[in-house]
Amino acid sequence: MTIEFKSAVPVLPARDVKAAVAFYRDKLGFTQYFDMGNYAGIGRGGAEFHLYETQDKPVIARINVEGIDALHAGVPKDVMLADEPLETKPWGLRQFGVADPTGNRITFAQMMQR
Repeated sequence: MTIEFKSAVPVLPARDVKAAVAFYRDKLGFTQYFDMGNYAGIGRGGAEFHLYETQDKPVIARINVEGIDALHAGVPKDVMLADEPLETKPWGLRQFGVADPTGNRITFAQMMQR
């Protein structure tokens, strides 16, 4: 029998789930999939996150995309990380980062031709 991993759904901490959902929806174009009060699901294309209400420390996640420059152009500048601007890294990823209201760092990345 062949085993194939299909997808991963990271669960991110959120100090305020409603504010986090609003951030991902309004600033990054995600859709809310479900709302259970202190737990919610959001997604865009093949990327999906769940958010849970907690005071846990922020985490880091990366979303691989196509069309990184167009995505970057549509993201409000006030959520972008100054220490992670849009640039192509020596290892071939063109990427930039944003921070959500809890401080979670989300990096959007596209593999470029080498």
